[in-house]
Parts: sequence; structure tokens; C-alpha cells
Amino acid sequence: MANANIGATTTKTFAVTNGGSTALTFGGFSTSCWNETVGICNYYTQTNTCGTSLAPKRSCKVTVSFTPEVAGSSLGNLFVMDNDNTSPQPVKLVGAGVSPGGHAQSAAPKEKDHDDD
Repeated sequence: MANANIGATTTKTFAVTNGGSTALTFGGFSTSCWNETVGICNYYTQTNTCGTSLAPKRSCKVTVSFTPEVAGSSLGNLFVMDNDNTSPQPVKLVGAGVSPGGHAQSAAPKEKDHDDD
């Protein structure tokens, strides 16, 4: 995923391909998110064209959207649940919320030098 301004959305599309010889039956798609500032988050969402099954040698598309609410890194996964014996298949997602000035920032406060004179 690309960086996104806080409150703005960026998207990435992935292809899901059935390389097998039998139909792939989907149990669902889901996303997870962990942000360095707020912990569990809902900044990643998905839509897809996959339906409930995918014929052999066919592909469908999953589009993941990232809409950060705070500055900093957000790690996540797209999970593809299906009838394959390796299910669920995770796809790692990494994005960063960027302040309007264009820089990804950590929300941790910065130390300042103080003179006691």
C-alpha cells in the first residue's frame, strides 16, 4: 500500500488466481489492521469480484482500500478464506498515515531542550 494523507484513501488491487484443476470455493475475505498509535484499527477495507467460487485457471480481483485516521504506520493483512488446504492465505499490508505536509509521522512526542536560566 502507498502512504495516504490522513482521511484520504489509497487503493491497491490484487489478483486471486485459481491455479488448480477444481473450482475454488470462497468462504470470505477479511482485513486486519494494527496502528502504532491507536492499536487495533479499521483503516483497511476490501471489495472483490470473486463471488463464491472461481473456476480452474481463472482469476478475480480484490481491491484493498487504506484510509488512515492518524499519522504513522499501519500494518495489516488481507485474508482469503477458501477450500484450499492452506486457507486462509494472508497478504501483508503496510501503509502510513501522512500529515497534510506530506510526511509520515509517529505520534510519539518529541523531546525538547529547555534552558532553566
